[in-house]
Amino acid sequence: MSSYDSSSIEILTGLEPVRKRPGMYTKTERPNHLAQEVIDN
Repeated sequence: MSSYDSSSIEILTGLEPVRKRPGMYTKTERPNHLAQEVIDN
């Protein structure tokens, strides 16, 4: 098992987190949710 400490934390700014992990910010089970996110933001 790998260790997890403060050196493991990566700070992402702007839209980097969305580009890197889009599933965390959109509901992938509903395809129209992505369009709703674009409209809302």
